[in-house]
Amino acid sequence: MGLEGAVRLGHRRELAEIPDEDERRRRYDELVADAYDRGRALSAAASFELDDVVDPADTRDRPVAALF
Repeated sequence: MGLEGAVRLGHRRELAEIPDEDERRRRYDELVADAYDRGRALSAAASFELDDVVDPADTRDRPVAALF
């Protein structure tokens, strides 16, 4: 499930309580933006005190280097 779906599911009651469609869409967009901000790899690394974040371009080289 993508973040958009997670926001729709996780905040469905809050969003359903907003009677104005434009206001509901604005709040949904805010929640999605917040989810993306919280979901960034560097943010997660800082939260969980990870030592390194691997650039997606290096994902093949790093595990191979660790094995040999």
